[in-house]
Amino acid sequence: HGGSQERGKRAGTENPAAIVGFQKTVSLLRENCQGENERIEKLRDKVIKGLLQIEETKINGALGNDRLKGNINVSFK
Repeated sequence: HGGSQERGKRAGTENPAAIVGFQKTVSLLRENCQGENERIEKLRDKVIKGLLQIEETKINGALGNDRLKGNINVSFK
């Protein structure tokens, strides 16, 4: 067992393959994130536009860039 500075783990306990895999996953997510955010934002705006066609519908909160891309909060009377 390692000392307290190693939180009880001995040197070499880390999983290098998992660390490299995690790094690759984060890299791929960063590459694809912007396109996915744009797709979600367009979908959100389309849903909001459709909801506003229903009488007495209120979109709660800010619209446009002041709203989270994947968020819609709506009230119906």
